Amino acid sequence: MDTSLNNPIQPERSFLDPAHPTSIIGRCSLGGKAQGLVNIREILKQHLTPDAFPGIAIDVPPMAVLCTDIFSDFLKQNNLEEIANSDLPDERIALAFQRADLPFDVLGTLRTLTSQVHIPLAIRSSSLLEDAEREPFAGIYTTKMIPNSQYDPDIRFRQLVQAIKFVYASTYFKAAKNYRQAIGRSVHDEQMAVIIQEIAGKRYLTRFYPELSGVARSYNYYPMSPGTAEDGVVNLALGLGKTIVDGGSSWAYSPAYPKVDPPFGSVEKLLKSTQSSFWAVTMGDPPMPDPTRETEYMVLDNLTAAEKDGTLTYLASTYDPQAGTLSIGTGFPGPRAINFAHQIVLEEQPLNEIVKTMLHICEDALSAPVEIEFAMTFNPPVFFPASPANDRIDG
Repeated sequence: MDTSLNNPIQPERSFLDPAHPTSIIGRCSLGGKAQGLVNIREILKQHLTPDAFPGIAIDVPPMAVLCTDIFSDFLKQNNLEEIANSDLPDERIALAFQRADLPFDVLGTLRTLTSQVHIPLAIRSSSLLEDAEREPFAGIYTTKMIPNSQYDPDIRFRQLVQAIKFVYASTYFKAAKNYRQAIGRSVHDEQMAVIIQEIAGKRYLTRFYPELSGVARSYNYYPMSPGTAEDGVVNLALGLGKTIVDGGSSWAYSPAYPKVDPPFGSVEKLLKSTQSSFWAVTMGDPPMPDPTRETEYMVLDNLTAAEKDGTLTYLASTYDPQAGTLSIGTGFPGPRAINFAHQIVLEEQPLNEIVKTMLHICEDALSAPVEIEFAMTFNPPVFFPASPANDRIDG
């Protein structure tokens, strides 16, 4: 681990500072996901030279981590164990956690963070069991996005605290309990750390999102010809990665054969099957408060909104109904198809080469198949990798 990690309780420290990319709040474990982010930063530092992809920055956004001891203290101080382990609906558990108080000494540190940071934040789970070998936990716990843009620091502080408590509550939601039971894990095996991290993306009026999000796997259990299982698979989507995590419409391809389209059968079927909406963080008027909802500060918008933002320029092709053809670009009217041809066919940016390089580096470092989440913005081009997880893909 990076020896420059900040001392846990230092109110004067600088949060989410690229010079000190990981701030630790607490004393115990970082959890699987946060440790994976620390690892990938070190892997890239060792194996990826700055001139590997000229003109493209490859950057793991800085983060602050609330260690697992804060979670334990929170449960004990608020006597939450009984309700957490009950059969109550998720909403009741989430509400009970929202009514509870975080440890007092942590609140001052979080207030310092919100006084320094004015960018949208992802509040992510990082449990002890996440990213464990042979026990994939992807999507079992929640991530909550917050705009963190309000002028009033009290509002930003409240949003952050509520998001942390929501992630804590997700440890005991029905899906998590059922999954732990299915793999033979007890609730006593689990402890939750929380990652506070800058969201990769840009602001477009009342929306904030990356032009591209993706998940790359070095092993594909369901390959399509001419690809093989060992060639892996990549899923791409416009906007936040929730589209992919939730199993929505995304563009899937083999990194060994990026220019081979998925087998839609016709252009018309391709148009019906490709992405037609995208997730973003809402930066406009605050929504009705609902701290027990994961998408409280998120909006699901359509491609017309993305076109107004100018983000389809990097990703879309256009259908000509008279000719029955699909042409790369958005320079003429017609239905848009999010097929990422600018990047994986024309190779305006070496997206696929970056993905293949990342998979190769991480698979070699971990000696196992890996899954990597990532995002990308294009003006200027920046590639944001997330933690590599080994053996996370359940066949």
